[in-house]
Amino acid sequence: MRLGFGQLLAKRLTPIMMPLFGINGSGAFALVMGLVSGFPIGAMITMDLYKEKLLSNREAARLLAFTNNASPLFVIGTVAIGFYAMPQIGFVLVGCQVASALTVGLLLRLMARQEVARMPVNFPIVAKRVHVGRIFGECIENSVSVMGNICGFIVFFSVIIGLLGQIPHCPQALMAGFLEITAATGLIFHSDALPLILKLSATSLVLGWSGLSVHAQVVSVVGDSDISLIPYFAGKMLQGVFAALYTYVYFTLCPLQQSVFSQSVPHMTQATPPSIGMMVLFAVTFWLLSIALLMLLSMPFRGIMHKHH
Repeated sequence: MRLGFGQLLAKRLTPIMMPLFGINGSGAFALVMGLVSGFPIGAMITMDLYKEKLLSNREAARLLAFTNNASPLFVIGTVAIGFYAMPQIGFVLVGCQVASALTVGLLLRLMARQEVARMPVNFPIVAKRVHVGRIFGECIENSVSVMGNICGFIVFFSVIIGLLGQIPHCPQALMAGFLEITAATGLIFHSDALPLILKLSATSLVLGWSGLSVHAQVVSVVGDSDISLIPYFAGKMLQGVFAALYTYVYFTLCPLQQSVFSQSVPHMTQATPPSIGMMVLFAVTFWLLSIALLMLLSMPFRGIMHKHH
């Protein structure tokens, strides 16, 4: 961004991004990097674009909702190969994640049609003098800081998941799905009560929703700005639902060979998951509590920001 790449994209790709997502062309960089690089790169780039005044407030809020996604390396390497020993599953899951993210982007564009119609489309490229060495050093410093934050959030929420596992009759895999995706995908894989197609659909739901751990990272990135987080939370909910739906439809139309999967998981059963009503109740309650907690965490940042104004 500091090298003027965002301005160049804004000028070149606005004719494509504006009709599809109602966002100027600079958002294409956040979209692509968010799809291929994992959390929380999409949120960080979106904030950089906003700080460079290449995105309006509402553009940034909408872009944030569908550019913060699980990396293909994690989905294919950890989930598909590490758990299921089936790389082809990973490519399908990645495709469903991309499709669901783009679906959310298209829906948000339809909801903001009047706003999009009033947006300017001219973005003059302004030449800037930059110090490449200084920028490189800042990138390294920021990368180390981000990695520390990610590891801290993962450890924190993994401990919470472990504590939840000590509660009798608590659906640990379901609770983990709202907290941290790495632990959740592993628990879903080891759940013998779910048939394969529901395991994969539940995994897509978790990947699309991303978990409270990722949302806390986003709050830490966005918290000192005036960008609304409501579109982000709504977008992640919708993305999880769409991803699960796309995965279920795909594997219904193109089922996997059960014998191949059984070689990796010999004890897999096809039982119906128990207590569906209780699981739904747990899911809705925990989902709402998760969002309420994140909104409360973001309020102090908003208050500090308004005092400075």
